[in-house]
Amino acid sequence: MVPYRHGRKLADRSGRQNKQTLRDLPERVVRNVIVAIRDKSEALGLPATHNSYLVKNPRTGKPYNDFQVSFSRARAAVGINDVRIHDLRHTSASLLIQNGVSLYEVQKLLGDSSPNMTQRYAHLNPNSLKQIVNNLPSFL
Repeated sequence: MVPYRHGRKLADRSGRQNKQTLRDLPERVVRNVIVAIRDKSEALGLPATHNSYLVKNPRTGKPYNDFQVSFSRARAAVGINDVRIHDLRHTSASLLIQNGVSLYEVQKLLGDSSPNMTQRYAHLNPNSLKQIVNNLPSFL
């Protein structure tokens, strides 16, 4: 999995440039990850540090270094075979935009280098267009 570091941030090396980026996580997720790391560390008799990993390879005891492998195994375990990591990114970005988060904010959250990259997630929900048309009389 990926390390939990820097308070609410998640350090990650990703993308074509393999640059280290920092991602914000929701407070609820942070709390749950901290508890899971602490519980797992205590069960193994290990100290839980700020560098602790939530998931380690049981054969080597080292952190997984290929998230794709872990993701594929998790998908197989729950019987979801047609979802890619990018699908989660796309869905999250689209939902944020549909719920009023600006393209600029979504761009920064995703770590996209340009607004054009983020724009692809801004496709409109047909229901949102219907709401706009229905609200039109209130604008006039």
